Amino acid sequence: MVYLIVSLITVIWGVKKTFEINQQGDNRDYFKRFISISFVANIRVAVLVFSVTFIIVLVKAFTEIAGASIVLSSFQEEIFHLVSSLAILGIDFYILLNSFKRINAADSSRSQAEVA
Repeated sequence: MVYLIVSLITVIWGVKKTFEINQQGDNRDYFKRFISISFVANIRVAVLVFSVTFIIVLVKAFTEIAGASIVLSSFQEEIFHLVSSLAILGIDFYILLNSFKRINAADSSRSQAEVA
């Protein structure tokens, strides 16, 4: 339940911030931009998650081969899941916000070049 509430708050905040950034720019095509930028951002995050997961699986396999074992309680696993999921959401929205800012900066410089 905590995961759902925190994720929902994070998504609402992220969408609101991207909308505000788009309004400060040319205020056009928000939905198209959001979808296209989200697609690219999600691919980047997926590659990152798969890479980190692969490394974690390798470390876990090597520790088991060495005779050691990493044992987490159910509560610790839930906390790890919550923190990692929020980190993924945070990275995703970080990429989105920066992309919207770059688009606005490019539109602004293009508008200034057209005026001059």
